[in-house]
Amino acid sequence: MINVKFEKPRPREGFIGVDLHTHSSYSDNFTTVKRMLKKAEKKNFGFALTDHNTVSGCRVIKNKAFTMPGMEFSSREGFHILTYFYSVNDAEEFYNTHISRIVGKNPFSSTD
Repeated sequence: MINVKFEKPRPREGFIGVDLHTHSSYSDNFTTVKRMLKKAEKKNFGFALTDHNTVSGCRVIKNKAFTMPGMEFSSREGFHILTYFYSVNDAEEFYNTHISRIVGKNPFSSTD
């Protein structure tokens, strides 16, 4: 299990930076998930994949090292809510139970 510390990392302790809000080509970014994984590995950082109203990109990361499945979904009020999951299965279950039936035709719009 990976522990998370919210303080300035000390490289000598083996910590790496992690971006907790990223989007891929499954959402509103042009970068593919595979390219994001390669860059993260090359530059030694991690990321949480939080595409808009979808977990399609999470299926590609498959809990690889230093990645976290997530999603940014839109509320009826217009707010965007970031969610993070322990596994791709958890992300898919949340999406299938709570999001898929209410997401609109435009995946970046409100789930109303």
